[in-house]
Amino acid sequence: MQLFKRGLSMQEVFEFLAIKVVDGDETLRKFLEEIEYNKKNKILSKKVNSSDAESIFDMIDQQNPLGEKND
Repeated sequence: MQLFKRGLSMQEVFEFLAIKVVDGDETLRKFLEEIEYNKKNKILSKKVNSSDAESIFDMIDQQNPLGEKND
């Protein structure tokens, strides 16, 4: 939802993060350490629930990123 609000695609974000990983960005390194810790300790992260997913699809439909007309 946050990416959509900012007009960003997942591909853009993943590409940016991949570059930061390669560059050894300190903030991202800490973020990856947190993910690693959570995985090792089986700490589950919050999953997208169905109402969140539905909201995302509604916003995509309203914005119509493909430029198609809604009838």
